[in-house]
Amino acid sequence: LADIFIGREREIYQEKANQSGGWQGTRTFIIKEKRAESELITSFLLTPEDGKPVLTFLPGQYLSIKLVHPELEHHEIRQYSLSDAPNGRDYRISVKREPQGQVSNLLHDRLQAGDKIEVMPPTGDFYLKADGKTPVVLLSAGVGLTPMLSMLNQLLASDHQADITWLHACEHGRVHAFREDIRSKISQHTNLVSRVWYREPAES
Repeated sequence: LADIFIGREREIYQEKANQSGGWQGTRTFIIKEKRAESELITSFLLTPEDGKPVLTFLPGQYLSIKLVHPELEHHEIRQYSLSDAPNGRDYRISVKREPQGQVSNLLHDRLQAGDKIEVMPPTGDFYLKADGKTPVVLLSAGVGLTPMLSMLNQLLASDHQADITWLHACEHGRVHAFREDIRSKISQHTNLVSRVWYREPAES
C-alpha cells in the first residue's frame, strides 16, 4: 500500500513538472514586494529568480515554501494559500503572524523584498468550480479569507455574470485584511455584495 501511495505521489510531481511553467522539487523565488494588509496579515509577492513563467493554479490552492535561515534550527516547510488569481508570472501569499509561529514571525520581521525563498509547485484539492451563471457565496473568517480572495479575483477576471456574495467575520477592523480592496471591487462590480461581522468592533 505504501508503494502505491509513493508511486502516485511521484506521478503527481512529474505531472506538475511537465506542465507549462512547472517544476519538480523546489524552485528559487524572490520576494518582489512585501505589503502589510492589516495588523496581523502581510502579503508577499513572489517572482521566480530565473524569470521564466510559473505554473498556473486553481483559485483556492496553496504553495509550500521551504525556509533555511540562521534563526531556524531546522529547515522549515509551511503551506500558505495563494491570495490572488493566477497570472502565469508570479504568486502572492498572505501570511498571518502567529504568536508562537517561528516561520510567520520570520516572514514578518526578517525577510524583505529582494530576499530569496524556495517554493514548491501549487497544489490542493480545495478550489472553486462554478460556471458564469452560478451564483457564488464565499464564507470566511480571519486569515481564511486568503483562498476566497483568490477565488473572487478569478471570478471577476473571468467576468462572472451571476451574483457573488462574500460573508466575512474577524475580530475587529484593525485585523481586517484587504478591506479597502474589497470596497473598491464592490464599487466596480454591481453583482458583488459583501457583509462583514466584527466580534469586538472598535468604538470608531
